[in-house]
Amino acid sequence: MPRDVAFLDAYIPAIVLLFMLGAAITWVLDPFWPEPASIGSCGTRPSFA
Repeated sequence: MPRDVAFLDAYIPAIVLLFMLGAAITWVLDPFWPEPASIGSCGTRPSFA
């Protein structure tokens, strides 16, 4: 295979596996993550003026 196409054989599967690993870790750890604070949860209303 030509050198300019050979990177597809190594990097693309590695990148796909990294994305899949990241998705699996996120899926497993998601129930343990705290809920994000809502906007204005500190007791003050945001001022847009």
